Amino acid sequence: RRVHGGCSFENFMTARVFTPTEVAKHCTADDCWVIFHDKVLDLTHWMHKHPGGKTVIANMAGIDATDEILAMHPDNIVLKMIPAYVIGTVKGLEIKPHVKEYRELIDRVTHDPKWMVTNKWYYLKRIPVYSTLFLLAVYLYLFTSSVWCHLLGGLSLGLFWQQMLLLGHDAGHGSIFGRMDQDVWLGWITGTLTNGFSICWWRSNHNTHHVATNSVEHDPDIQHLPFVAITEKFFDSIYSTYYEREFSYDSTARALVMIQNLMFLPTMAFARYFVHIQGLLLLLNFKKRVPHRAMELFGMILYFSWFWYLLIGLGGMYGRSLLSKLVFFWGAHVVAAIIHLQITLNHFASPTHSDAKNLGPRGGEDFLTAQLTGTCDIDVPEFIDWFHGGLQFQVAHHLCPRMPRHNLRRFAVVLKELCHRHKLKYISRPLTDALSCVSERLRTVAMAARKDADKATGVVAGMAKFVSSTGL
Repeated sequence: RRVHGGCSFENFMTARVFTPTEVAKHCTADDCWVIFHDKVLDLTHWMHKHPGGKTVIANMAGIDATDEILAMHPDNIVLKMIPAYVIGTVKGLEIKPHVKEYRELIDRVTHDPKWMVTNKWYYLKRIPVYSTLFLLAVYLYLFTSSVWCHLLGGLSLGLFWQQMLLLGHDAGHGSIFGRMDQDVWLGWITGTLTNGFSICWWRSNHNTHHVATNSVEHDPDIQHLPFVAITEKFFDSIYSTYYEREFSYDSTARALVMIQNLMFLPTMAFARYFVHIQGLLLLLNFKKRVPHRAMELFGMILYFSWFWYLLIGLGGMYGRSLLSKLVFFWGAHVVAAIIHLQITLNHFASPTHSDAKNLGPRGGEDFLTAQLTGTCDIDVPEFIDWFHGGLQFQVAHHLCPRMPRHNLRRFAVVLKELCHRHKLKYISRPLTDALSCVSERLRTVAMAARKDADKATGVVAGMAKFVSSTGL
């Protein structure tokens, strides 16, 4: 049965009636209630089993999570899982007009094959392109003698990595086959085997980002101390509910944040290794429940084996010099860094919010408003949509993550019309403007860190004076 627009489950034990205020008291990982339509769910003892990670559930504790649940899950999952956790109903829940219309829109599009069924040809015709990029990288590196050709081979490998990760992003959201048991295998191939990215780590991290977008304490995609701080809120140090540790704004962080606008692009070239490390830390933490752990570890071993054997083993056999190995390596990593840059463009220049006022992961807003506030689209010509892989329609993607990427351009138009009717701001920036906004945000926070350096001593204080004197 369809569960949208009212969710009339049968045979539920719904004798208990709660108010939103009563539900809001159960707002921790140890006492987690959520509202789904007019039902109250107790997810306390199930959240650690959630395939997308327990932190995702914890970030919905005590609030109306209807929109998050509907956006992230198909009907069959909702109907299968939710009935067992209903403990009552809720009364007195106010549904704002724009939220009501958004839910009606999601109800329509998620049950319309024109929107939700993937055009398999869209992906099949890309397989020869991806294969060519990889084979071209191998050929240029091993079978040509020019260092410039070796650099081009690295660039080709980097573009292969970037495009495969975009495909893995689609698979991680279940938007290719529409079934997670099939999409997880595609995610393993495109993410773990070819890129060394743990798809299980990615799902936990990325799903948390989707429900707590631009939340200082809850969104792992903006928690990058000691290297980057996109808001001065990080100067007070924060406790990350995702990483379960404090991000301290110590002397090292202060020194690096002061020059973050200068070091941001070089840092992106190393971002790939931070993802490798985070994935391995999760997979090797046997205290945590990790789906497909053995498969993921096997994929990681295969990735590091083939890449380093290509770079060092075969490179040595074919007489590649140290210079050739370096330009191939860095060429690949610089181009692969584009995907990390693409992600920052959608969020780094957008407003952030903090738990300082106890407003929760959404900053006290409804799901629709929170996503519109913390996210922006990148306005690019349609003929290069393939390169951005759907990330350019980030608002549309966040509001309907399971929608195939080839439908996001049309869906963005529908969402803009909805926002116009309700006087909501839908932010879309040209690529150059987005780059400029992120650069300015990083510089603004860096300048604030330099002014804050009077709290520092020794090398950091001297560094602050020097960098400030340059005007950079």
